[in-house]
Amino acid sequence: MNINIAFSTIIYIMVFLFPGILFRRAFFSGEFNNHFESGNAFERLLWNMLTSILMLVLFCFSIHSLNNSLSIKIEFGLKIEDITDTFICIYENKLPTIFVSESRIIYTINILIAIYSFSIGLGYFINRIIFYLGLEKRFSILKFQNGWNYLTKSNKQNNISHSFKDIYYTKVDIKTKTEELFTGKLHVISYDKESKIEAITLQETYKFYKLTTKEDSRKIKEIRKAISDNDPHIILHSSSKNNFIYRKRIKGDLFTIFNNEIENISITYIKISNFYEKFQNSLKKVFSISFLIVTILAISYSIWDFQIIEFQNYTRRLTFCLISPLAFGISILFLISLFNIKDLKEDFKSYLNEIKNAFIILILFSIPYLYVFNILQSKYVISLFSIYFLFCGQLLSNKKNNTTTSNTIDEEEISPEEEN
Repeated sequence: MNINIAFSTIIYIMVFLFPGILFRRAFFSGEFNNHFESGNAFERLLWNMLTSILMLVLFCFSIHSLNNSLSIKIEFGLKIEDITDTFICIYENKLPTIFVSESRIIYTINILIAIYSFSIGLGYFINRIIFYLGLEKRFSILKFQNGWNYLTKSNKQNNISHSFKDIYYTKVDIKTKTEELFTGKLHVISYDKESKIEAITLQETYKFYKLTTKEDSRKIKEIRKAISDNDPHIILHSSSKNNFIYRKRIKGDLFTIFNNEIENISITYIKISNFYEKFQNSLKKVFSISFLIVTILAISYSIWDFQIIEFQNYTRRLTFCLISPLAFGISILFLISLFNIKDLKEDFKSYLNEIKNAFIILILFSIPYLYVFNILQSKYVISLFSIYFLFCGQLLSNKKNNTTTSNTIDEEEISPEEEN
């Protein structure tokens, strides 16, 4: 009796709790992890249950729509009667009939994997769409970022000169309670579980130093000499009759200041790129979403046969599903290299080398399709892949050595002119 109750509880958790947890975990991902744990335990449990029910409804609706609108049929081997009978058995503390045979257990596991994958994919996909399109800035219901994330990103509301075609980075000046002043490029703001600022991390951080002309004359001479010698770590800020202020670079890539040490913060938006670079970034985001969709479809196709392409056996279908995301990703890299106008203008040889390298690797990962579509037998494809792989390694290493030798020759040719 107790075993049946425990078993029923596990099934309820797997069906009515896990999908919601996985969706919310994927939705609140990245730098917004803390929002996943917002609220008390009862609120989180309620949200997880409601989201799980929503995921189950959307999953069933999606499968039903695909089966009715497309020629493909997605079947799990279980009927609606089997599922309803399972919950009746759980209610009566009996062993569900779906666990009587091995095949039905496999069908049940497939359904659970499909629901979990659907929940994770949908959560992450919605998260990316919201931020790529900036929907959280237009609709208050989608604003699950901390308020500081809006202040530290340039937009028309907090930056008058901001336009659609421009990209800005955020510069932060921080004054501490000990009267120290730091400036640098904002890297990340860390939050605690209550979404309050825990620390601020900067890149390329400088610290301000203030000297008096009379008392620190020797130090000022040393600083001026370092500036005249083009010391990259020291920058003159201002100089007057009584005071001398300069900035000195803090060693290290990142510098963190904890919230309890901060007195006030000043934010400045620095323009760094134009429309062309923003278009490239948008294109990369589109490619990233496309790659995610292809990967999800490949994983689904490896589990369920959608009958889009007729394969002779499961091994060929599995090979197709494993190779397709890689081939698609490399094709994207090839297209990016092909339309890289910046490299085309600045260094034509480097532009050609990048295209050749991407094309060579694309051919390498296209070889398994000879086996997938029954053009060559597996042993010949493996041999061809191995030979071409060694050829690619040798070819790419030769190109790298030739490039290094060419650079060395150029330096030797330039050095005598520099001496003259």
